[in-house]
Amino acid sequence: MSDETGGLVCVCFAECSVGASFLFIRVAAPAFGPVFLMDVRVWLAGLSMLLFATITGKRISFRGRVKSFLLLRALNAGVPFTLIAEAEMEIPASLTAMIIGTTPMLTAVAASFLGEEGMTFRKTVALLAGLAGVGVLVGWTPIPLTSETLLAVGVAFLAACCYALGGIYVSRKFQDFPAFTMAVGQQLGAGVILLPLALLRLPREAPPAEAVWALLALAFFSTVLAYLCYFRLIRNAGPTTTLSVNFLIPVFSLAGGVLWLDETVSWGTWGGLALVSLSLFFVTKGGNGGRRRSGMEKRPLLR
Repeated sequence: MSDETGGLVCVCFAECSVGASFLFIRVAAPAFGPVFLMDVRVWLAGLSMLLFATITGKRISFRGRVKSFLLLRALNAGVPFTLIAEAEMEIPASLTAMIIGTTPMLTAVAASFLGEEGMTFRKTVALLAGLAGVGVLVGWTPIPLTSETLLAVGVAFLAACCYALGGIYVSRKFQDFPAFTMAVGQQLGAGVILLPLALLRLPREAPPAEAVWALLALAFFSTVLAYLCYFRLIRNAGPTTTLSVNFLIPVFSLAGGVLWLDETVSWGTWGGLALVSLSLFFVTKGGNGGRRRSGMEKRPLLR
């Protein structure tokens, strides 16, 4: 298989796996609870990747980076994973995915405010389009706009902010750090961070079979296999192709939510999706897009 063909396959798989993660969370979170679900997810994923590293002879070492990894684990895995699950207890998977889709825009804007890059015209347009997109999604959503709904939207947006700050932190502290080691460290570290709270919020009854299957799919299909695919994509196709994954993740999640979860689509959904996609376009296609310094080309775009 050529690098070009392999890259295309990896893009399609990444879109499918990451978009599907929102569907799996929507199914499993009510049964397991957000914190317990995500703790089991990261432990299964981290231990599986550690086993893969052992079998393939990959060297894993966190020496000298323990403190840095602690913050990375929180920003890039433990906190946003749990916030997404909390949000999906109230709002549809497709809406959550589209809100999380603003992460590249937030990364570029945060990098500007933190002095990593300048605030360009393209970034300004991306910011306005992204915020307008979220406003349209929430304002014209077919679900009732209760206080719980608005809180869930805010929680999802906070998760996107965590990913954005995590991306910048990666660029500052892990520029030359092996990506696979970073992925394993994120998962296992997040498992340790979430464990005490997860033990306090155990499921009150045995989860149904569909929730168990959703958890397993979330851990292995949407995390382990997706990470391995991501690393191949970065190596063979480059950062620009990898960033293109962002464009179709909300689309796949929307299609999956409609087909499998009977979620409702309105004109506001399409309008919000168009605006969020526009913000992604201005971030990922504008010159270097801040990819080198904001760490977007190195940070796995997994949810």
